[in-house]
Amino acid sequence: FSSNTFTSNSTLMINSRRPFALAWMTSLLFLLLCQTSARAAESELVPENLAQAKKATASATQNGHPPEHALDGDVNSRWCAANADVGYWWQVDLGQPEKVVGCRITWEFVGRPYRYKVEGSADGKSWRMLSDQTKSQSTDQSQTLKFQADDVRFVRVTSTELPGGAWMSFWEFEVHGAKLVKGGTPKHAKLAPTNAQR
Repeated sequence: FSSNTFTSNSTLMINSRRPFALAWMTSLLFLLLCQTSARAAESELVPENLAQAKKATASATQNGHPPEHALDGDVNSRWCAANADVGYWWQVDLGQPEKVVGCRITWEFVGRPYRYKVEGSADGKSWRMLSDQTKSQSTDQSQTLKFQADDVRFVRVTSTELPGGAWMSFWEFEVHGAKLVKGGTPKHAKLAPTNAQR
Protein backbone atom coordinates (compact mmCIF):
# COMPACT_ATOMS: atom_id res chain seq x y z
CA PHE A 1 0.00 0.00 0.00
CA SER A 2 1.74 3.17 -1.18
CA SER A 3 1.35 6.76 -0.03
CA ASN A 4 0.60 7.72 -3.65
CA THR A 5 -2.45 5.44 -3.63
CA PHE A 6 -3.67 7.00 -0.37
CA THR A 7 -3.19 10.52 -1.73
CA SER A 8 -5.01 9.63 -4.93
CA ASN A 9 -7.97 8.10 -3.06
CA SER A 10 -8.21 11.09 -0.68
CA THR A 11 -8.19 13.54 -3.57
CA LEU A 12 -10.93 11.54 -5.32
CA MET A 13 -13.10 11.58 -2.18
CA ILE A 14 -12.67 15.34 -1.74
CA ASN A 15 -13.44 16.03 -5.38
CA SER A 16 -16.55 13.83 -5.24
CA ARG A 17 -17.86 15.77 -2.25
CA ARG A 18 -17.38 19.22 -3.78
CA PRO A 19 -20.62 19.20 -5.85
CA PHE A 20 -22.65 18.32 -2.74
CA ALA A 21 -20.93 21.00 -0.68
CA LEU A 22 -21.47 23.56 -3.42
CA ALA A 23 -25.16 22.67 -3.71
CA TRP A 24 -25.58 22.93 0.06
CA MET A 25 -23.89 26.34 0.16
CA THR A 26 -26.00 27.57 -2.76
CA SER A 27 -29.20 26.48 -1.02
CA LEU A 28 -28.13 28.16 2.21
CA LEU A 29 -27.31 31.39 0.38
CA PHE A 30 -30.70 31.35 -1.38
CA LEU A 31 -32.50 30.86 1.95
CA LEU A 32 -30.63 33.77 3.51
CA LEU A 33 -31.48 36.01 0.55
CA CYS A 34 -35.17 35.10 0.81
CA GLN A 35 -35.20 35.90 4.53
CA THR A 36 -33.46 39.22 3.89
CA SER A 37 -35.97 40.12 1.17
CA ALA A 38 -38.90 39.26 3.45
CA ARG A 39 -37.51 41.45 6.25
CA ALA A 40 -36.97 44.29 3.78
CA ALA A 41 -40.56 44.01 2.54
CA GLU A 42 -41.90 44.10 6.10
CA SER A 43 -39.91 47.26 6.91
CA GLU A 44 -40.67 49.05 3.63
CA LEU A 45 -43.07 51.98 3.94
CA VAL A 46 -46.05 51.82 1.58
CA PRO A 47 -49.27 53.86 1.26
CA GLU A 48 -52.03 52.76 3.61
CA ASN A 49 -54.77 50.73 1.93
CA LEU A 50 -57.94 52.56 2.97
CA ALA A 51 -60.24 50.11 1.21
CA GLN A 52 -59.34 46.77 2.76
CA ALA A 53 -62.29 45.08 4.50
CA LYS A 54 -64.57 48.07 3.77
CA LYS A 55 -68.06 47.80 2.26
CA ALA A 56 -68.19 47.20 -1.50
CA THR A 57 -71.12 47.26 -3.91
CA ALA A 58 -71.55 46.81 -7.66
CA SER A 59 -74.10 47.46 -10.38
CA ALA A 60 -74.37 43.70 -11.07
CA THR A 61 -72.45 40.63 -9.94
CA GLN A 62 -71.84 37.08 -11.11
CA ASN A 63 -72.86 34.41 -8.61
CA GLY A 64 -69.94 33.29 -6.47
CA HIS A 65 -67.87 36.43 -7.06
CA PRO A 66 -69.36 39.13 -4.78
CA PRO A 67 -68.02 42.71 -4.57
CA GLU A 68 -66.31 42.18 -1.21
CA HIS A 69 -63.96 39.59 -2.73
CA ALA A 70 -61.97 42.48 -4.22
CA LEU A 71 -61.21 43.80 -0.72
CA ASP A 72 -60.35 40.66 1.24
CA GLY A 73 -56.58 40.69 0.67
CA ASP A 74 -56.76 37.29 -1.00
CA VAL A 75 -55.55 37.12 -4.62
CA ASN A 76 -57.37 33.81 -5.06
CA SER A 77 -60.82 35.40 -4.81
CA ARG A 78 -62.24 38.04 -7.13
CA TRP A 79 -65.24 40.19 -8.00
CA CYS A 80 -66.85 39.68 -11.39
CA ALA A 81 -69.60 41.52 -13.27
CA ALA A 82 -72.73 39.68 -14.42
CA ASN A 83 -71.63 39.23 -18.04
CA ALA A 84 -69.26 40.52 -20.71
CA ASP A 85 -71.07 43.82 -21.28
CA VAL A 86 -69.26 47.12 -20.67
CA GLY A 87 -70.53 49.85 -18.35
CA TYR A 88 -70.68 47.83 -15.15
CA TRP A 89 -69.29 49.55 -12.07
CA TRP A 90 -67.86 48.48 -8.72
CA GLN A 91 -67.36 50.82 -5.77
CA VAL A 92 -66.08 50.92 -2.21
CA ASP A 93 -67.29 53.01 0.72
CA LEU A 94 -64.26 54.10 2.77
CA GLY A 95 -66.53 54.91 5.72
CA GLN A 96 -65.57 58.58 5.94
CA PRO A 97 -64.10 61.30 3.69
CA GLU A 98 -60.40 60.67 3.11
CA LYS A 99 -57.43 62.18 1.30
CA VAL A 100 -56.51 59.68 -1.40
CA VAL A 101 -53.29 59.57 -3.43
CA GLY A 102 -53.89 56.64 -5.77
CA CYS A 103 -55.22 53.14 -6.20
CA ARG A 104 -54.14 49.74 -7.44
CA ILE A 105 -56.26 47.27 -9.36
CA THR A 106 -55.30 43.66 -10.12
CA TRP A 107 -57.31 42.49 -13.13
CA GLU A 108 -58.36 38.90 -13.72
CA PHE A 109 -56.15 38.31 -16.77
CA VAL A 110 -52.54 39.06 -17.65
CA GLY A 111 -51.71 40.74 -20.95
CA ARG A 112 -55.19 42.16 -21.64
CA PRO A 113 -55.92 45.87 -22.30
CA TYR A 114 -58.72 46.74 -19.88
CA ARG A 115 -60.08 50.27 -20.30
CA TYR A 116 -61.93 52.01 -17.49
CA LYS A 117 -62.31 55.12 -15.36
CA VAL A 118 -61.87 55.66 -11.63
CA GLU A 119 -64.05 58.28 -9.95
CA GLY A 120 -64.42 59.63 -6.43
CA SER A 121 -67.31 61.08 -4.47
CA ALA A 122 -67.96 62.58 -1.06
CA ASP A 123 -71.62 61.53 -0.95
CA GLY A 124 -72.03 58.71 -3.51
CA LYS A 125 -74.09 60.98 -5.77
CA SER A 126 -71.80 63.61 -7.28
CA TRP A 127 -68.71 62.11 -8.93
CA ARG A 128 -65.38 63.53 -10.12
CA MET A 129 -62.71 61.88 -12.25
CA LEU A 130 -59.70 60.54 -10.37
CA SER A 131 -58.01 58.62 -13.20
CA ASP A 132 -59.12 58.33 -16.82
CA GLN A 133 -57.94 55.01 -18.30
CA THR A 134 -60.47 54.92 -21.15
CA LYS A 135 -57.69 55.09 -23.75
CA SER A 136 -55.06 53.12 -21.84
CA GLN A 137 -52.72 50.81 -23.76
CA SER A 138 -51.49 49.02 -20.63
CA THR A 139 -51.74 45.23 -20.52
CA ASP A 140 -50.32 44.91 -16.99
CA GLN A 141 -52.41 42.74 -14.72
CA SER A 142 -51.66 44.91 -11.68
CA GLN A 143 -51.99 48.63 -12.41
CA THR A 144 -51.06 51.34 -9.91
CA LEU A 145 -52.59 54.75 -10.57
CA LYS A 146 -51.46 58.03 -8.98
CA PHE A 147 -53.73 60.98 -8.23
CA GLN A 148 -54.49 63.48 -5.46
CA ALA A 149 -57.95 64.19 -4.09
CA ASP A 150 -59.47 65.32 -0.78
CA ASP A 151 -62.83 64.51 0.81
CA VAL A 152 -63.28 61.21 -1.01
CA ARG A 153 -65.48 58.65 0.71
CA PHE A 154 -66.58 56.57 -2.28
CA VAL A 155 -64.30 55.28 -5.04
CA ARG A 156 -65.85 53.77 -8.16
CA VAL A 157 -64.32 51.96 -11.15
CA THR A 158 -66.39 51.64 -14.33
CA SER A 159 -65.50 49.57 -17.40
CA THR A 160 -65.57 51.37 -20.75
CA GLU A 161 -63.95 48.76 -23.01
CA LEU A 162 -63.06 45.11 -22.43
CA PRO A 163 -60.61 42.80 -24.24
CA GLY A 164 -62.05 39.87 -26.16
CA GLY A 165 -63.08 36.97 -23.96
CA ALA A 166 -62.83 38.99 -20.73
CA TRP A 167 -65.48 40.30 -18.34
CA MET A 168 -65.03 43.17 -15.92
CA SER A 169 -63.38 41.22 -13.13
CA PHE A 170 -60.51 41.84 -10.74
CA TRP A 171 -58.80 40.07 -7.85
CA GLU A 172 -57.99 43.05 -5.65
CA PHE A 173 -58.65 46.78 -5.49
CA GLU A 174 -56.74 49.10 -3.17
CA VAL A 175 -57.30 52.77 -2.37
CA HIS A 176 -54.13 54.47 -1.19
CA GLY A 177 -54.13 57.09 1.53
CA ALA A 178 -51.49 59.70 2.28
CA LYS A 179 -50.28 57.89 5.41
CA LEU A 180 -47.32 55.53 4.99
CA VAL A 181 -47.32 52.22 6.87
CA LYS A 182 -45.02 49.24 7.07
CA GLY A 183 -45.51 46.80 4.23
CA GLY A 184 -45.68 43.04 4.57
CA THR A 185 -45.93 39.78 2.69
CA PRO A 186 -49.50 39.15 1.44
CA LYS A 187 -51.36 36.20 2.91
CA HIS A 188 -51.41 34.67 -0.57
CA ALA A 189 -48.36 36.04 -2.36
CA LYS A 190 -48.55 33.99 -5.54
CA LEU A 191 -49.54 35.67 -8.80
CA ALA A 192 -53.26 35.63 -9.50
CA PRO A 193 -54.33 32.87 -11.91
CA THR A 194 -54.39 33.87 -15.57
CA ASN A 195 -57.21 31.65 -16.80
CA ALA A 196 -59.83 31.46 -14.10
CA GLN A 197 -62.91 29.27 -14.52
CA ARG A 198 -66.22 31.11 -14.67
